[in-house]
Amino acid sequence: HADDWGSFVSGYAPLVDSAGRQYGIVGVDLTAQRYIDDQAEHTRAALLGLIPSLLLVMGAAWLVYVFRLKQLQSNAAIRDAQTASLRDAQTLAASERRTRTIIESTDVIVWEAAPHSWALTYLSARADRLGHARAAWEEPGFWRSLIHDDDRDAAVERIELARRTGSPL
Repeated sequence: HADDWGSFVSGYAPLVDSAGRQYGIVGVDLTAQRYIDDQAEHTRAALLGLIPSLLLVMGAAWLVYVFRLKQLQSNAAIRDAQTASLRDAQTLAASERRTRTIIESTDVIVWEAAPHSWALTYLSARADRLGHARAAWEEPGFWRSLIHDDDRDAAVERIELARRTGSPL
């Protein structure tokens, strides 16, 4: 309100006893300028309080962004590795099919065995030309019986040396 002494902001509160009966009133008058100055100070304080909060929110958002970006990059790297692995597997399978086609279309006997156990891992279709059933080829040491007696010891020694050292035959 405004009067001869200036503009004021007034506030009132009732005074009550323990039974809840009003027995008086308290009033406060502030000059309008003081009220405006107090409001400006509170606004400045609130804005200054927002700055650290804003910085914290921006920092948190930056951390989420960086973490998510690294996740996406990692996922992309995994996906690329899986794609390359699949492509390599497909290339290997195609190469094995071509090799098998070449071997099966020739008039030779090709066999392969695991290096430590000598268990048969591959036997071409032409193996039956020697008159032995496939099951015989799968017996341990069968291949030794196919080597001529005069060559067997030297051949086995050479094969064992290649197996131990990893050198080619």
